[in-house]
Amino acid sequence: MWSPIQPESLTDQYWNVVWSRPYTNYIKHHQFIWSEVKKRCSGKILDLGCGSSIMWNGEDVDLTGVDFSLEAIQQSLINYPNGHFRVSSVESVPLTDKFETVVLCGVVNYFQNLEKIKNEAVRLCGGKIIVTINRINDFPGREWDEKTIMTEFSRWGKIQEVVHFPGIIYLIVIAV
Repeated sequence: MWSPIQPESLTDQYWNVVWSRPYTNYIKHHQFIWSEVKKRCSGKILDLGCGSSIMWNGEDVDLTGVDFSLEAIQQSLINYPNGHFRVSSVESVPLTDKFETVVLCGVVNYFQNLEKIKNEAVRLCGGKIIVTINRINDFPGREWDEKTIMTEFSRWGKIQEVVHFPGIIYLIVIAV
C-alpha cells in the first residue's frame, strides 16, 4: 500500500542505498516518459536530481548532472561517461553557467517547499525548464492536479505545455 513521503527519511544515506541497487526494474516503466522529456530538450542540458542518469545512456547530449547522492553520481559516470556531474543539493547548485534546458524528472515530489529549487532552476536556465511529477500525491496535504500545477509552475516562468500521461505522470514545460 502506498504511503506519503516522509521528508525526514530522505537522507543522502537513503539515496545512496537506492542508487546502489540495479535500476532495471524501472527502466521499462520510465522509458516512455524519458523519451517525452528528451525530445523536448535542446542545447546544453542541466539535469537537477539526475539520479543514476540512466535516461541519458546511449544519447549524444551536452549534459551536466547534479545529485546529492555520491552513489548516484558514481552510477551517472558509468551510465553517461561523457557527462559532467556534481554532488550537490538541487537547492544550492555550485554552477554559474546557463543551460538551454533544465530538467527535473521526478524531483519536485521529494521537496515540500519548492522555492529554493525554483530559484536555482530559473537562475541556471537560459531557455526552458522541464519538470515531471511522478505521482498525484506526495507530501501529506499536497495533491497535484492541473490547477495546482498551473498555480505553482506559473511562478517559475511561462508555462508552454502541460501533459497528463495515462496514470499519474505530469510533464510541464516552462519558458524562462
